[in-house]
Amino acid sequence: MTVTLAEPIRNLNLVTVAWNGISFHCTAKSLPSVKDAPTWTILTDNTDEVTGRTIVGKPLGLEPIELTIETDVSLVYGALMTAFAAGTQASATFSYTPRGSQSALTVTVPKCTICGLSTSGGNNNGHATTTVKLQPEGGEEEDMPVQAGT
Repeated sequence: MTVTLAEPIRNLNLVTVAWNGISFHCTAKSLPSVKDAPTWTILTDNTDEVTGRTIVGKPLGLEPIELTIETDVSLVYGALMTAFAAGTQASATFSYTPRGSQSALTVTVPKCTICGLSTSGGNNNGHATTTVKLQPEGGEEEDMPVQAGT
């Protein structure tokens, strides 16, 4: 199933995301980031030890990517909800087109699964929005986010 919105919503949307054949424009987004590594601090009351130590573990993975989109009923309750319920995993491609430029910059994050869909109603003067949370699964080096052309 391919769902594509015809035009960007106003001029705010410089980022378009394509995931599992579904394309949507973002009004807000968080890009891929690594979770903070856990730390453990070791202190004693031994007067011979003047300083404490901190041990840092390995990062626990990637943070979920949160995307805010204008709520389109067929997109959210059709394509996205179906993929969410099925646990679909696919690559997410972020395309950014700077103002006045014809070429887009892209970053592809493989192995993304929807881990949350939350809608918020609009009011008389505003539109309803949906927050789509994509969880990158990570994995081998070839499964890490890459920028096109590198």
